Amino acid sequence: MHPNSLANLNPAKPGKVRNPAGRRTAGAVVKEWLNSFAEGKVTEQDLRRIARDPSVDWARRTAAERMLRTLEAGDLADFADYLNGSKSLAELKAAGVNTEIVKKAKVKVRTLADETTETEREIELFDRAGADFDRVLDRTEGKPRQVVELDNAGVAPTVIMLRHGSRPALPELSRN
Repeated sequence: MHPNSLANLNPAKPGKVRNPAGRRTAGAVVKEWLNSFAEGKVTEQDLRRIARDPSVDWARRTAAERMLRTLEAGDLADFADYLNGSKSLAELKAAGVNTEIVKKAKVKVRTLADETTETEREIELFDRAGADFDRVLDRTEGKPRQVVELDNAGVAPTVIMLRHGSRPALPELSRN
């Protein structure tokens, strides 16, 4: 490191904290907007307007997009034409089906012993409000996930998930 780089550093004096509140995490800012939208009873139309407006700050847009995703839970029935091979995803999208919820689409073609082919289609939808959304809501303020595994000699382990600060009763273990 160059000596001039070190010359510009000013160490904190003992007992002095330069940023006592700390830097707010991005998740905390988004969470504030989520709470604000929930308290204000914002409509889906309002959320769409906010999410699509590039002049709105990123945290507010992100929160609006997150809330919209929870409202857009996919219905596998919308993709029946894709699964039976009568339409492509592009054709479904053109027909008004929300294809943004598709996480993965597979088409497997197998050649059988009699030289005919068999086509199998699979589709996986995003869980629009699942673990990803929980991470924004629960993990933005340093709340760790806590797991305790108890093994009871040959019995399947019991897994207990604890929220930060919670104190559930532990199951009784048989003492043989």
